[in-house]
Amino acid sequence: MNFNVEETVRQDFQVILDLIAFKNPIEAQKKLENISEKVIDLIDFSSSDDDILILGRYQLLIQHLKIKIDRLKTSLN
Repeated sequence: MNFNVEETVRQDFQVILDLIAFKNPIEAQKKLENISEKVIDLIDFSSSDDDILILGRYQLLIQHLKIKIDRLKTSLN
């Protein structure tokens, strides 16, 4: 995988984590939807098994963050 692509994905996830920490679930959910699409596209166009494994980990993180954001929304209501 191109190191810059992985670094960009990491930075996007950090923004989402920051939004969750600042209790902004609406914006975090929007960013998470965008990064989810980006990860899916990267998997679709990846030719390396190693890249797919790394991106698969990000997909797992996406699922965990979706749950975290849903819980945060519930607790703020």
